[in-house]
Amino acid sequence: MAGVVTSGVLDVEPDTLDGGTITILFSDIESSTERATAMGDAAWFELLEVHNAIIRTAVARFGGREVKSIGDGFMLVLPSVRRALRFATAVQQQVEAPDGPDLRIRMGIHTGETIIDASGDLFGRHVNLAARVANLAAGGEIMASLVVLEIAAGRDDAIFGEPSQTELKGFAELQTVYQVHWSEDAAR
Repeated sequence: MAGVVTSGVLDVEPDTLDGGTITILFSDIESSTERATAMGDAAWFELLEVHNAIIRTAVARFGGREVKSIGDGFMLVLPSVRRALRFATAVQQQVEAPDGPDLRIRMGIHTGETIIDASGDLFGRHVNLAARVANLAAGGEIMASLVVLEIAAGRDDAIFGEPSQTELKGFAELQTVYQVHWSEDAAR
């Protein structure tokens, strides 16, 4: 039998392809191509390294795992909705701080069953849904699926905006999504 893939969050037999129920978070930098073109390659690379360090430090702090880096963004998994919300909030607060980097990060969070391959990459309907939720976010926003809201319900440390019904590419049924208010200003 094959050995166990140890990923920090997911420990599965590669031949089972069962990633279980996990919280998936996608992030990327708003208008990255335009920014890179305007700044030039060297300056953009330096800013991207700052971004990557912020994400990787926070994902380690909240017990998550980097599935992959996708240019100026990440596909991450976290062990719970609560940790994903805390991760996303911490990153946004750090980026938006007066001494933070000049970036606007878009994030989307969803929880569901996944398939994991031997390399640790994730596949399946819920991975696709998480990516589509992230695509709805503007820079500085965190968007979440209905499942995330339902799991987080009952705790007053996460504030969600009004529900929005939206069509997501590849999904026949309308999906309900929420903006996560991560700062006092955003909650007003």
